Amino acid sequence: MWMSAIQAVNFHFLMYFVIGVCFLLFAMDKGNDDPFAFFITSVVFILLSIVIFGMSFSYHLKCYSFDPSVSLEKVKNDVVDASFNFDGGLVYLDFILPERNRNLVCQIYVPISKSEVLVYKFDHKQKYTKELRNFECIKQNLITTPPKPEKTNWVKKWQSDPHLPMSYNFT
Repeated sequence: MWMSAIQAVNFHFLMYFVIGVCFLLFAMDKGNDDPFAFFITSVVFILLSIVIFGMSFSYHLKCYSFDPSVSLEKVKNDVVDASFNFDGGLVYLDFILPERNRNLVCQIYVPISKSEVLVYKFDHKQKYTKELRNFECIKQNLITTPPKPEKTNWVKKWQSDPHLPMSYNFT
């Protein structure tokens, strides 16, 4: 079971907080009679925890404030520029938890034929890479990973669409 972004941020903060408390207890246990050194150690630990928590929270905030409409517009422009037909009803949008892959937030699947799909992979900065996958690869992915009902329904809809050619002629 994957953690949500809030749970992950809280877990990281808690982990660093516990490590810091152990560090402080260790410093106190060594018989350090200098209260100034203890104060400096405490301040450094608290600042370090705040910085780490802030960095983690800001990353997750970017991922969860991701706007898929901007991505869909970029995909539509790229697909039309490449002379493919763009049917918005056949496009599948797949969000990915940031804990599973730090560089990937969203994948958009655009069928160009019954045997090929363009997959656009977006990061939290709206930058994307694209790759061409065939039906066998998608089918294998559905077998090896726990299937989402939406994705399974999308594959059925994609394969039953009468307007898509059997394969795309890339010449």
